[in-house]
Amino acid sequence: RDMLKEKNLPGLDDDPEIFDQIAADLKEKLLEQIDRAVIHAVPDDKVDGLNQLIDKSDVTDSEIHQYIVDSGVDTKEVAAKTMMHFRNLYIADSGERDKV
Repeated sequence: RDMLKEKNLPGLDDDPEIFDQIAADLKEKLLEQIDRAVIHAVPDDKVDGLNQLIDKSDVTDSEIHQYIVDSGVDTKEVAAKTMMHFRNLYIADSGERDKV
């Protein structure tokens, strides 16, 4: 929500429904990027094990998370860096995006 306000897109203040939908869409995109970044941070020698775990029909999210943490990924750091990168790309003007 803060990013949307900072971006100052025209018309968002006029329609709270549109604001809420855009905020929900941004949140979904951010979560997808965090998931992708965390998976990419898994060491190469642990990827096969992760794939085998994900392929199990009864695996839980907490089991996947624990495997990733046990493989040495600092999920908090990866998430924080991804959030900052996402924010910088979103807030940046078109000309500044190439620099980020």
